[in-house]
Amino acid sequence: MAYSFDSRAGFSNEGFRARRLNPGNSYPATDNHLGANGVIDCSALLAGDSIIYRFDATGDWTTTVYDISALGATETPTTLTNALIALGAPFTDVFTATVDVSTGRVKFVDAAGGHDYMEIKGVIGIVCGFGGTDDAAAIGTQFVDCFDDSGAFTVPPINKDGEEIEQESGRGQIWNLIIDALHKGIAPSIALLDERYEWKEMIMGGAWDDTAAEYTPPTTDLINKPQCAMEFFVPKYAEGTGHRSDFVGYKMLNIQRLTGMEGEVSHAVKAWAGYQYDCIVQEYVESGVKYPGYTEKELTIAEYAALGLPA
Repeated sequence: MAYSFDSRAGFSNEGFRARRLNPGNSYPATDNHLGANGVIDCSALLAGDSIIYRFDATGDWTTTVYDISALGATETPTTLTNALIALGAPFTDVFTATVDVSTGRVKFVDAAGGHDYMEIKGVIGIVCGFGGTDDAAAIGTQFVDCFDDSGAFTVPPINKDGEEIEQESGRGQIWNLIIDALHKGIAPSIALLDERYEWKEMIMGGAWDDTAAEYTPPTTDLINKPQCAMEFFVPKYAEGTGHRSDFVGYKMLNIQRLTGMEGEVSHAVKAWAGYQYDCIVQEYVESGVKYPGYTEKELTIAEYAALGLPA
């Protein structure tokens, strides 16, 4: 087996981006954007409401008004998706809307196909329940990018300690049984250089009011914290002396399920404030199969650029 990336070392960090998972904690893929089920509150819908969307996590956002204000105050996923389908193009040219058979949730699929990412926000996207994972309110499935304002990112492991079980006979003979340590996940500690309320709302829950410029944190009723997916990037350099611009690729820490909350914030004299977030990433089970909470992938410069990330 070749280890062709061994002679590369990381320096500093490039930044990261994160987004909310689907309700039920699956990834909001282009063919599996899941939203609300049961009774859906449509009482706040107005004629001028829109879905704001973007594909492949790059370029401008598209805002399209869809008038479904004739819906009742409460609707089912079926009546909501049927109202959107009845609008025809431009909705059906962009999205295929159905009700997911196994979960009964609103489901959007990229109608054209061929895209790697699909992000949805806007009033109608939130009414549909996108990004409403666990007990947190829906906010959409857009990425929150933290590149220019990414400070430090440390990744201590979460391990179950190994054990040595010893048995001693009456004559003093000792038998030992060694139980290995287990790697359970990681506990990322993220430092940001500025406040980033959209990141705080995404990872902690609560609500940000852009008009009033006010963040309201969640109460203890938010028992299950929102779960997020995250991609963290580190520039990699070849051995030897070089310039900071001479990087040869990137390492991506691809986190499938992350929860976290804000840590201690210090406002000291003659010092910039630091914003710290303490997170947990552990293994999870889907359809009876256990998966690690993250993977580590080496990217070429071209592969990094293809993800729609800032150069």
